[in-house]
Amino acid sequence: MIRTIPFLLIILIALGCSSGIQSEEQKPINTLIYEEFGKEVYLPSFDGLEISYVYVQYNSSGEPRSIDIQYSTEMKDDVVEFFRNAENVKDWEEQFNAKKLYGPYEGDVVFILSVNNYPLGISGAKTIINETEVSIQDENEVGFTIHSFTIDNEYSLAYNTNAFFKGDDIIDFTGDFLENIK
Repeated sequence: MIRTIPFLLIILIALGCSSGIQSEEQKPINTLIYEEFGKEVYLPSFDGLEISYVYVQYNSSGEPRSIDIQYSTEMKDDVVEFFRNAENVKDWEEQFNAKKLYGPYEGDVVFILSVNNYPLGISGAKTIINETEVSIQDENEVGFTIHSFTIDNEYSLAYNTNAFFKGDDIIDFTGDFLENIK
């Protein structure tokens, strides 16, 4: 009996944490990202969150500039009404020089991963997480804390601190993310 308690604790901890293992649901999304963005992008997993929207933006030469992946809670099976109309999608893609790859599905956005091929200029208070300089910006008016750093590409991790993420969880998750992309 005593031997099974540590084993059960390890299982419970593993189930409750995000991991570097890509979920089966993420594989087709990562394939879409690779085909359009030209790179593999690490997609984190979160308990209670699903990828709800993925789009690529292009520079004026038509090369992929950035990719954004949004995660939501309480995601519905319905695409946001505006994007159900093919003409709206076309107009949006032309206006923003972008391509919608997945979604956007109805739900509350609580995490956004952005990967940029070109530097945007990182600003904010600096800290070191897993031997990497990370800029931290608190966007209180929209309820997000953004961690930005550069490792081959410029990354931004935007955490909704009003609805899902709290305090040290953000630092821990950024640390886990950095471990998985190094």
